[in-house]
Amino acid sequence: MNRHYLSSNFVMGAIITAVVLLGGAVLIGMSTTKIQPGYAGVIYGMDGGIKSRTLSQGWHLISPTEHVTSYPVSTETVFLSKDSKEGSKEDDSFDINTKSGKSVNVDASYSYHMDSNKLPEIFTKFRGQDAKTIEDNFIRRSLKSNINNISSGYEVMDVYGASRPEIQSKVMDAFAKDMQQYGITIESFTFLAIRPDSASMQAIQDKVNAEQKLQTAKVLQEQAKVDAETKRVTAQGDADAALIKAQGEAKANEAVKQSLTPELVEYTKWTKWDGKLPTTMTGDNSLINIPASSSAATAGK
Repeated sequence: MNRHYLSSNFVMGAIITAVVLLGGAVLIGMSTTKIQPGYAGVIYGMDGGIKSRTLSQGWHLISPTEHVTSYPVSTETVFLSKDSKEGSKEDDSFDINTKSGKSVNVDASYSYHMDSNKLPEIFTKFRGQDAKTIEDNFIRRSLKSNINNISSGYEVMDVYGASRPEIQSKVMDAFAKDMQQYGITIESFTFLAIRPDSASMQAIQDKVNAEQKLQTAKVLQEQAKVDAETKRVTAQGDADAALIKAQGEAKANEAVKQSLTPELVEYTKWTKWDGKLPTTMTGDNSLINIPASSSAATAGK
């Protein structure tokens, strides 16, 4: 009986030990939590009470009666797009209003983080909702509302074209201001794509084509002006050159004229005379030069 008694006690002790170890393991598991990098945790009890301290990234021991909700305290980027390749798991694109009443489908992206010092207030404000739930509902509604408030003051062509950076900047300012009061910091916002309806897109393309033609016409007009100016300058240059040449020749002739004195004329005659006198003289002492062949023929007769 003693052996049987000892054996029973051993088995009972082993069971109790196993139960204690198992309970301890479960208790440790319930008391251990891990905060992912870039996140911080808010501790709250089963009674609804919230601890003022937050948990940074890493492993932490907490009471088994406490729970932790994590929020991003470093940059978190959210994509709201039609194409899953841009980050959305489904079609998260949405329509915005324009001044003319037409809707424009857009893809957007924004980056944000939550103020680590305000996480308990964020937890209370959103009744313990996690970051993903807050993103998909509250933040998204605020973003769409701010975009529509601004885009409704612009025509479709402006939203799609030249005013896009201006609208984007205004949305960023309004969106960031709206979220700041809740301890959420918006770091950036951008339109990834803007898709007007087919009729608006055709009107935009027609305007672009017309502007391109106008620019081409202006370029050709400016080129014609340049060509005309070049010809005018060239013609003026030729005329100036001809005038200068004529003036030079006139000055040269005048100089020659001034240098022709009677003495110079007589000197020029004497330097060019070959020394032969005329062979015939008329009654008025004028000389007639008769060729020798003609005189011989007359004498034979």
